[in-house]
Amino acid sequence: MAIIPNLRRHVGAPAAATGRTTAPSSFGYIDNLFDYGAYLEGLPNALGTAPTASPQTTIAIIGGGIAGLVAAYELLRAGI
Repeated sequence: MAIIPNLRRHVGAPAAATGRTTAPSSFGYIDNLFDYGAYLEGLPNALGTAPTASPQTTIAIIGGGIAGLVAAYELLRAGI
């Protein structure tokens, strides 16, 4: 499946031959921006808590792909 959908419809004869055009169909995904940070800050209770890390805490991240790099980055930001 293509990441960018093709908005042209190829059904039957070309539009130039028939003189008819069709409206583009709606996308199959939600195209709406939402500020999750503001939503999480507005919650009355925390979603969860992380235990405090001791200085001897050893963490192994398996994999050097994008998920491993993001995990390492988030742990670094959390001070672990």
